[in-house]
Amino acid sequence: MSGQALTGPLVVPAGETCQLMNGTVVTGSVIVQSTGALVISDSTVRGSVTITGGTVAALPGAHVWNSIDARQPTYVEVSGARVDGSVIVRDRPVGAGSIFIEDFYGPRNQIGGNLAATNNRGTSSVDLLRNDIRGNLICSGNQTITHFGNNVGGSSLGQCAAP
Repeated sequence: MSGQALTGPLVVPAGETCQLMNGTVVTGSVIVQSTGALVISDSTVRGSVTITGGTVAALPGAHVWNSIDARQPTYVEVSGARVDGSVIVRDRPVGAGSIFIEDFYGPRNQIGGNLAATNNRGTSSVDLLRNDIRGNLICSGNQTITHFGNNVGGSSLGQCAAP
């Protein structure tokens, strides 16, 4: 969808892909069902994004007014985005794709709440790199995790605690 005004909740069904691009505004939340995929670029979600068993990519120019909550995700990428609430990635199963929350494609992510990565399994990357986080950086129970260059307004806890 490009340049549209939509009223949520917007549901991305299992197996489907939704692309919010070029100034699209969703007033309300977005829910991504298992095996669904959501891509946000240069667009706004005036609510939360919830993913259960699916994929999300919030790329440069993405603005989520509340939080991104990814449970059992198959792939997560947040790069060059603004999230006014928290970014939570938890319970990624073995065999799922990587988790990239970093400035790979653009400016640093602006996260207004906490950045939390918990209980993510598998050998794929969990990279939390060069983010501006107003709240806490919370990491626990992850099989692999890389974190550096984050500006944290609160505390860095668990696996992300300073040595």
